[in-house]
Order: sequence, then C-alpha cells, then structure tokens
Amino acid sequence: MTALLDNPVTKRAYEKYKQFNQDEKMRAFDNAHQQYLHDYATDIGAAHRKRVSRRRSQR
Repeated sequence: MTALLDNPVTKRAYEKYKQFNQDEKMRAFDNAHQQYLHDYATDIGAAHRKRVSRRRSQR
C-alpha cells in the first residue's frame, strides 16, 4: 500500500476515498445506489410489477 501512495494520483484518489467514507450523507447515497444495483440485478422491480398486475387481474 505504501508504494501506491508514493504516486501522487493514487494518493489523491485515496484521500478522496477517505473523505467520502467519512461523510455520512455520501455513505447513505452509496448504500442507496448499491441497493438499487442489487435490486436491478435481481430484477425485483419486474417481479413486483408482475405480482401487482396479477393482483389487479384477480379483482
């Protein structure tokens, strides 16, 4: 890790990463984004829409 931090670009990126992780609001945005990506990947939205349309058709 020390060798990577000798590079100014890598060091700056690491500092930005630490700032990001210490910011509660940014972590909340990241968590929400990660949840969205997970839901999208597992196609929960499509399953929900299918279930809702099935319920509507049963009325």
